[in-house]
Amino acid sequence: MRIAILGGGQLAKMTATAAAQLGIETLIWADQEGTPASQACTQTVVGRLDDPAIQAQIVQGSDVITLESEFIPARTLEDLSAQGGKVLPFFDSVAVVQDKWTQKSRLLSYQLAVASGRAIDNLPVAYEAGRQLGYPLVVKTRRLGYDGHGTFLADDPKQLEELWHRLEPAPEYLLAEQHIPFVRELSVIVTRGLDDQVVSYPVVETRQPRFVCEEVLAPAALPERVSIDARALAEGAARALNLVGTLAVEMFLLQDGKVVINEIAPRPHNSGHFSIEACQTSQFENHVRAILGFPLGSTALETPAAVMVNILGRQDGPISPAQLADGLAVPGVHIHLYGKTLSRPMRKLGHITALGDTLQEAQERAWAARKALPF
Repeated sequence: MRIAILGGGQLAKMTATAAAQLGIETLIWADQEGTPASQACTQTVVGRLDDPAIQAQIVQGSDVITLESEFIPARTLEDLSAQGGKVLPFFDSVAVVQDKWTQKSRLLSYQLAVASGRAIDNLPVAYEAGRQLGYPLVVKTRRLGYDGHGTFLADDPKQLEELWHRLEPAPEYLLAEQHIPFVRELSVIVTRGLDDQVVSYPVVETRQPRFVCEEVLAPAALPERVSIDARALAEGAARALNLVGTLAVEMFLLQDGKVVINEIAPRPHNSGHFSIEACQTSQFENHVRAILGFPLGSTALETPAAVMVNILGRQDGPISPAQLADGLAVPGVHIHLYGKTLSRPMRKLGHITALGDTLQEAQERAWAARKALPF
């Protein structure tokens, strides 16, 4: 049995590792040699994904095809499906998620709580959105945005006009959203099987001071009612979008205790890395189980608290596992390097998960290990 994973980064690497634990082989497609996932897979296919020969190799060499990034064009996934590949999540579901406006529209059609917004394809419509939704106005590219890239804020109509002209010549790809004065950012990892079985992981708090996730606290310190509502909302989103596999539902917690969906990532997610050590079944193993039609595993925490800290590069320079010794000396800590050999500022090089009896204890351990690493 073999899974093909489209993408060669750290998510593919961790998915391949989870598959190997179940005796399942993995074929990795990447657009270049030497990717992190090549360290953990059975076979690597390198080339252009729109090359029919590469597509045939992927389809013929796998029992199911999945992806580590929602940026693989839905049309490519459809081509692989037309050639007989079993593509999960389904290409039409990915197509809906890839466009933030169609994603939002689908969620609204199922009466799920999302931030108010509208597509904007010319400047007068953008002005109208500002009048309707108020300022500051959030403006997003409808496609290819991540980690704060493609998200902008306009404080008034003048800034909106300046932003509009800066983003030309592709204004048809923009979305305006109401600015949400949230209290905290939350995330729920969900896995949905082919049989519609759905499991969700404990709600986590994500901290993103520079629009890049730096820290994840599991479980989030929330009233039980809020946690129940957040997990129900996330599971509803998985069903509304007809997604199979593991996905992340990023949310805002409002002052009144309500939760609102921000965005969906239709694949395993950075906010779920804590599950590798902290949960009975990791998000990666459950993704593998889901796309193969296996029963889903328990998502229960096996520790009172876990904190994940991303290892974001501090400067340019080489990195090596030989530099991990001081970090590994911290008790209760698990360090994952992704196999990248060069650091640069804010590049995700790996992550640290620390376990503890309390969030404070886990947090102290995670940051002590991070400070001990020189890159």
